Amino acid sequence: MSHNKITVAGQKPDANGSITVPFVSTDEITGTPATDDYLKWNGTYWEPTANASLTTGVGHIFIGQGESDNYSNSPHGTGSFSANDQIYFYDSSPVNTITGATITSSSGWISSLTLPAGDYLINAKTLFEFSATGYCGYALYNGSTKLTSYGVVGESRGGYSGSSDISMGIIQLSSSTTITFKIGDLSNVDTGTAQSTTPSKHNLIYIEKLS
Repeated sequence: MSHNKITVAGQKPDANGSITVPFVSTDEITGTPATDDYLKWNGTYWEPTANASLTTGVGHIFIGQGESDNYSNSPHGTGSFSANDQIYFYDSSPVNTITGATITSSSGWISSLTLPAGDYLINAKTLFEFSATGYCGYALYNGSTKLTSYGVVGESRGGYSGSSDISMGIIQLSSSTTITFKIGDLSNVDTGTAQSTTPSKHNLIYIEKLS
């Protein structure tokens, strides 16, 4: 019968007379698509194209999983704290997806990060124990050059009242640079021994490569 000869986009009616029309006819596709590919029109056919955003993502470093280790096990050791002292961050398995970036650590205690040239968004925080009411201000440094705002913790922040506990900033590096976190100012921060596991449980660094 003539109605059995009807086709739409190459599709014939089923037993109920319904026709299912695909968004793209298989005759218009060249190549074999893989999982997560999308179809891109090349002027003649639709061709499978890998979705680069699913494989590359945003280059970033993430440090700080709330793990527990005594701060006295860090390179700082058991002693007291002073201005310009380096701050160590604990993470037994930090995440690093920035090509060319390296993380320097010993026994899970991270001492420095080396970043290739580029622009970066940086957020970092930690927490300390105090022998009396006090505060601690810290930031990211390249040698003696301060690169980010002070993050400040403590019950008595003095001139830092209203400051966030997060040291943050956008930095531009023209060449590969090794960065550390240091204490800029402090009052009544207790010894390395007295810190116990407080810093390791609360330290956090997130760095995102912007360009």
